[in-house]
Amino acid sequence: MSAMSTWDKFKWNLGLTGRLSVSKQKLISSGVKLYICCSDFIDFSEFVRVVKLPDTFTAWFLLVNLHLWMVNVKVSQMGKEGELMKTNMYKAMWNDVERRLNTFKDMTGREKRKSLENYYSDMISSILYYDEGLIGSDKDLANSLWVQLFCMEPNIHVDQLEIMVEYARKQVYHHDQLDPDLIMKTGYVSFLPLLGEKLNLQKAEQDFKKLCEI
Repeated sequence: MSAMSTWDKFKWNLGLTGRLSVSKQKLISSGVKLYICCSDFIDFSEFVRVVKLPDTFTAWFLLVNLHLWMVNVKVSQMGKEGELMKTNMYKAMWNDVERRLNTFKDMTGREKRKSLENYYSDMISSILYYDEGLIGSDKDLANSLWVQLFCMEPNIHVDQLEIMVEYARKQVYHHDQLDPDLIMKTGYVSFLPLLGEKLNLQKAEQDFKKLCEI
C-alpha cells in the first residue's frame, strides 16, 4: 500500500471513496481503536517519572498527540483506507478530550472552548514539527520535541531529549514493520517501551485482548 496521490485526495475530499479493501464501518472502528492504543495503552506516569513531563492534562494531551502522530506516519502510507482510519482516530481524540474537559468543574464553558482551540493549534503545529524532525537529523527531531512536547522548557536536560528522540524513531521503525492489513482489520498497533528495544509481548497481548472486547 502507498500514500494517496493528489488526484485520489481530490476525489476523497469530494466524498468519492471508491472501493475499499476493508469495509468502511470496520475502518471507522479501527480508527477509534487506534486512538485507544495511543491513549489508554500508554503509561503517562512513566513519562512523568523518566523524562519529567509535568503531571498535567496539557502534558497528557501533548504525549497522546505525539503517539497519534507516530501512528499517522504509518497509516498515511495506507491509501484511502489509512485516510479513513486517520480521520476517525483524530475524531475519537477530540471527542475524548472534550469529554475529559467537561469533567473539570472549575472551568467555564468559555475556558474549555479556548483550551480546545489551543489544543487544535498544538496538534496542527506538532504534525509539521514532527514531520520535519523525522526526516531531519536527531538534532532536528530533538528541537521538534522540545518545542511541541516539552513546551520549550528552558531547564530541560539533554538526557530527556535523547530518550524521546530514540523513542520516537524506534516507534516509527517498529510501526513500519507492522502488517497494514492487520491494522485495518483490528485497529491495533503496539508501542515499544520507553526504555529498551524489545516489545513487551505480555502487555501487547493484554492490550490486544482489551481492544477486542470493545
